[in-house]
Amino acid sequence: MLAMDSAFGKAKILSPLHEHKQLVGLVRLRQGMKVWTVYKGGQKGKGTKRIYGDLYYLFSEAKTMETLRKGQKATVVRQSIRDLTADEEQTQKRELQNGKSVIVTLRRYNNLLIRTKQGSKMKDKPFDLVEATLQDADTGEAVF
Repeated sequence: MLAMDSAFGKAKILSPLHEHKQLVGLVRLRQGMKVWTVYKGGQKGKGTKRIYGDLYYLFSEAKTMETLRKGQKATVVRQSIRDLTADEEQTQKRELQNGKSVIVTLRRYNNLLIRTKQGSKMKDKPFDLVEATLQDADTGEAVF
């Protein structure tokens, strides 16, 4: 097992690690990072095969952004990873050392992709994403 912080959640570091089949990498990805599902659908007869499916951001909730496209204002919705149905989810109530009751939720999303960057190919290296959240059992607010 190899544990890494968010500075190592980049294609140039993760790509070569994929060769080691017995290695489990535990990497903290930065908030707002883009992840894609693997494309499932028909391919066109010509050109490169489509690899990347729907785009999601590592946010707790979807965000609406105002942008300019060809000189025109446009509203873009950035889908949160929570908009994607988790492949697995577990929730447990726990008590912290300070006596506070919390709800721990783990969500697993299988077969996600990040984009190839600076020549480090990632299109053939799907990974599973695990999201961990802690909420105060009484108020429902996030605990950090």
